[in-house]
Amino acid sequence: LEIAGPLYDCNGNGQDDSIDIAMSFSTDFNSNGIPAECEPPFFTSFCDCSSPQGPCGNSYAAGGCMNSTGVGAILTPSGSNSASANNLVLTCTQMPTNVSCILFTSSNIGGPVFFKDGLRCLYGPISRYQPVKNSGALGTANWGPGLTTQSFALNPANWIVSSATIGFQTWYRDPTGPCSTFSNVSNAVQVLFIP
Repeated sequence: LEIAGPLYDCNGNGQDDSIDIAMSFSTDFNSNGIPAECEPPFFTSFCDCSSPQGPCGNSYAAGGCMNSTGVGAILTPSGSNSASANNLVLTCTQMPTNVSCILFTSSNIGGPVFFKDGLRCLYGPISRYQPVKNSGALGTANWGPGLTTQSFALNPANWIVSSATIGFQTWYRDPTGPCSTFSNVSNAVQVLFIP
């Protein structure tokens, strides 16, 4: 049997994408004929604090609600959404310097609700990654790689496995924040994981 036409092999495994999908080597979550691992970006950013959503007039459209630095914290993934590669890294920037922060996660994602000086878009069961981090002199903290492995110590609903959609958000201290609740949250990101 000879197959006429070009070979479409976006993931570089030497096999046509349609065969990858048909044999379940790749997932096509949106049924467009392109393996999910080939469609950037692998995450969606949401739960930003666009006006007029800030709980005390502290809206900031580019990330979480405004904190004491005059901007909102921004959570951004890098690496990949491959559960088995276990190389996802989540970086939160624009937090106040030298404050405690945690990465929390949930597969239960929804619309924003007021939470401290910001907006929370993750619902129970919520889990958090250990350890508590410090934002340091740059107001930045990183989690990962290794989040897949670490997730198995969390609630099973929040395990990082193939075909799971998991949300992540950062909660951090902000002692002089604009709403006087002493803490705030970043935007949220949701990741659809592949094998």
